[in-house]
Amino acid sequence: MKKLLITCVLLITAGLLFAGDGGTAGSGAVGGGVNGEAKNPAKTLPAAIAEKKSTAAQFSIAERLAEILPPAAVTRLVEAFDTDKTGNAWHIFALKYGEKDMSVSLAPTTDTTDSILKTWQHDKPIFMIENLYLYKKASSGSVDVQAISGILHSVSTLEGVEYYSASRKKMRTLYEKSYAVKSVASGKKTIYERVPDDLAASEQLVLQKDLTFGEFIYKYSYFAENNTAGFVCENAQKLKYGIFSLVEPYNMNASLIVIDLGDYLLAYANTRANFAKMPGLSEKLKNSFSTRSDAVYRWFIGQYEKK
Repeated sequence: MKKLLITCVLLITAGLLFAGDGGTAGSGAVGGGVNGEAKNPAKTLPAAIAEKKSTAAQFSIAERLAEILPPAAVTRLVEAFDTDKTGNAWHIFALKYGEKDMSVSLAPTTDTTDSILKTWQHDKPIFMIENLYLYKKASSGSVDVQAISGILHSVSTLEGVEYYSASRKKMRTLYEKSYAVKSVASGKKTIYERVPDDLAASEQLVLQKDLTFGEFIYKYSYFAENNTAGFVCENAQKLKYGIFSLVEPYNMNASLIVIDLGDYLLAYANTRANFAKMPGLSEKLKNSFSTRSDAVYRWFIGQYEKK
């Protein structure tokens, strides 16, 4: 009965994909076409599974993903899985900029995801990028949300993390500095003193210096339940680029949510932002926010593989 229900869900998914909608330029996926749709719908799930009979592992993860992801996201992830069976990680994304519909399309259905997405306190953002990653563990093990949460709280380990600059075609440092701080009144000013990472905190103030904006204070808020843990990072100060004020406080909202499936990790990264449209700078900001999500995910996986 369960397999019959899953088959129905996947058939509906295929129907939605075959219908198509033209979509919006700028969205896409590794191994996919524009708008995040597959290049070859005839080979997507469930047709590919029916045709190839599928592997037990492939069908098993498809069943589990169908319980927590939108049908189209399941199809795209399993298509990526089918394209590259030799790797241990699969990735799809969706990018929106200034569109009428700025709603999420890849978000998992969990209480943690819902709580984190609700931290955006504005109308629809001008920019949003979603990244969804499926990571196969080196060895299947028990669910360990405490370990995941510990990594997410270890903000000092973000220092030195790198990202790939498409414009410069080389790796660059994302965070030159990254560490937890506490605010201390000093006369009429507030100064920030470095403190150790708080692995049990519900919130942390973090000083981070990056190559785009420079040195500013961010607020990290943490959420966890069942097999899921995540954080959201918001700019507690106005972000500037040279003499230009670009992002008002709490108008940049970047989150990473990790779901432990036992033999896999499913990670969802969402970055939303409002910023002034300025010739030459808007594109730079779009590129900066896009690369951050992927760099932070890779930081997390690097730390996870060390544990």
